[in-house]
Amino acid sequence: MLDWLTLRDPYIGGYGYNVFMWGGFAVWIWLTVRELSFLKEFWNLFRIVFFSFVGAVLIPLSILLIQTALNGQLFNYTSGVSQLIFGIYTPEGFVKFFKFAFKGFSITAGILTLSAILLFIRKDWRRFFYPFVYPFPLFSAIIRLGCLADGCCFGRPTDLPIGMVFPPGSYASALHYKYGQIASRYAPSLPVHPVQVYISASMLLLFVAIVVMERRGIRRDIIAGVCLVGYGVANFLIEFVRQESRIVFSLLTAGQVIEILVALIGIWVIRSALRPPPGSSAPDSSGTTA
Repeated sequence: MLDWLTLRDPYIGGYGYNVFMWGGFAVWIWLTVRELSFLKEFWNLFRIVFFSFVGAVLIPLSILLIQTALNGQLFNYTSGVSQLIFGIYTPEGFVKFFKFAFKGFSITAGILTLSAILLFIRKDWRRFFYPFVYPFPLFSAIIRLGCLADGCCFGRPTDLPIGMVFPPGSYASALHYKYGQIASRYAPSLPVHPVQVYISASMLLLFVAIVVMERRGIRRDIIAGVCLVGYGVANFLIEFVRQESRIVFSLLTAGQVIEILVALIGIWVIRSALRPPPGSSAPDSSGTTA
């Protein structure tokens, strides 16, 4: 697979990856601020986005630290991190630390943090829930195309006709060589599940379903809950064919654990939206406005 915009082998920071990544963020921001007063709510929006990014970085790093400790390699790992921190004052050191910090960036951990902030930490922020959550599937669909262009987040080897072969020098090729599955580091990879396409297609379908629900007058809280459940379930299932380490009883990946939590929050949101208001025996039929 080539970087779509340069016709070169995929590499970290390639143009294709950057265009789809930042394009996805631009679409998400555009759809969110259409529902809100940007200038009036700027600082609230900034804090929500900032802490969501922090969660998207720290949650995967925390899981990595736990996994490293269980493997008895925590000392070597922390020593390497310390060297990065001590060299952060130089331009080169700052770039290395930035790449390290965002190496494990997880959009699933980001949406989990975002949901927790909006629902459980600041009650007055709940009015931001739908505007932030409903564009998320479209954002996810777009940036997974960036992953495809970059060659990251690939799937497990497969004999199915849909298998995708990544070029010499790609992440898939490097991993398959590491495990002795191909003869050379610079040979094409084995055919693998195009996980990036699976996720992008499923998220696009989820976003279409959300738009249809909104046009049919479904309450916005319910739509946001369906968004989280759909994201969590779809990615949980696709994760079984993704090339990731199984760290929970050798069955589940770290991503699947986070996706379960995302889906559970979505179920809680739906149940809360369907629950009759206090003192009423009939379901609340009023809509939730952003």
